[in-house]
Amino acid sequence: MYVDKRGNPLPPMWIANRDGKGIEYEGWQRLAFAIFYLSWSRIPYVTIDRAAAEDFYFETFAVPEGAEDDSTTHVRWSKFGTTVWSDIKVYPALEVALRGNEIELPPATPPQSPFYDPTPGELFNRLDRELRRAESRLLTGLWFLHQAAYRSAYRSNYAEDIQNICSAFEAILDVKERGDSAKQVSERLKKLFRRLSPSPIQAALCKRATPERAEVLDRLGQWVQALYRVRNDYTHGKRVKTYVFGERSIWQDAFEIFRLAANRKMLGIPERRPEWGSMLEKRLMSVSYFDEVVPFLSKKGEWTKVDRKKPEYIAHFKEIIRKSRTLDPQLVESITNLRPLRQALFNTCTKVCRTLEKTDSSKLSSESKAMLVKLYAAYTSCSSGGKLNLDAYIRKIAPRLNFWVPASPMEGRSIALYELVQAFKILTVVYSNFTSPILNTLAEGLEDYGPTVAPAKS
Repeated sequence: MYVDKRGNPLPPMWIANRDGKGIEYEGWQRLAFAIFYLSWSRIPYVTIDRAAAEDFYFETFAVPEGAEDDSTTHVRWSKFGTTVWSDIKVYPALEVALRGNEIELPPATPPQSPFYDPTPGELFNRLDRELRRAESRLLTGLWFLHQAAYRSAYRSNYAEDIQNICSAFEAILDVKERGDSAKQVSERLKKLFRRLSPSPIQAALCKRATPERAEVLDRLGQWVQALYRVRNDYTHGKRVKTYVFGERSIWQDAFEIFRLAANRKMLGIPERRPEWGSMLEKRLMSVSYFDEVVPFLSKKGEWTKVDRKKPEYIAHFKEIIRKSRTLDPQLVESITNLRPLRQALFNTCTKVCRTLEKTDSSKLSSESKAMLVKLYAAYTSCSSGGKLNLDAYIRKIAPRLNFWVPASPMEGRSIALYELVQAFKILTVVYSNFTSPILNTLAEGLEDYGPTVAPAKS
């Protein structure tokens, strides 16, 4: 039935049949959108590999009354009437993915592994129960999501997608009251996202999870207002002036925030939490964190010195490191100037070097002593005529730092040096995204510098 342009059958196509009389249009519709969500939600970013609305649709055919079951004559149903087909060949639209889409089924016995994610299987079971209900606001929300997920710009533009996403939010959050829809969605999303699952560290220490940060929830409220401004302008026939909020695409982030919200509503629990921050915090705060971290680290000041500092300064420095480790480097999509970022990376290396210098050598591991030697050697090899090539220095030392796990503290014992190195790794990824991959110079970074010896401390 489903063929390509040459008439060859398409084996990757899924075909669901129903025996019996009667056409249940809404039943097929609900099934298509539930299956679409199971496949679409597997990939957490808007990419070409993610399932789209064109990949999940249905046609309603029936054998004419009195005809044989294997008859080639079928009746095709539509909203405007019926058409008799003697030879059915359906050509999928150009935007349909012919690679196929995957759905993870719930295993009979869930594996006992910390790496096993039960979310796909639990979503399958929840949607199976939802399909058996006569009415479902959740499935209505997935219908609006499906309408927003077309690849074809002719079928649906960005503003229309946002209009459908807003309707999807209102459906899954069960917004029924008239009035300010943006405010109602904002308040319900804040309540939904306030609860977090334990971080890996909290789980290991058997500690209770902390709630979402207040500034993240405030940012979520601002984002919802920006989302509804686009929706209201489009709905009332006005020109949409901008699709940007916080230097990021409202359209793209809308799908990801909806996925997080829909999964929470269906499963009744928060999503797995990364090592630092939350999924929502990374989505909404990465750009603002980056804009705060880089100016601080790019300036040589008190933070680069190894001496006693006031408690409030140490607290601010710890917050800078936390934000550096929390931000998602892949969500920083534009940089106006690379020089501050390059300087911030160099200053961080300087801080690491000075910390190792000031630490009693008897308390340093052999790996840390070797790292100090490499820092000196990289500085020497990248200097010429009294000038240091910062880009070459960063590329030479970054691979070494990426594989180093220091055990030394800094700022007394207030901060672990490991945390600063982790922040350096995150910022290095951003730097490589806007220059060239640093991992390509891994061999050069690990090369033998020869019998270089660290100079004696003065």
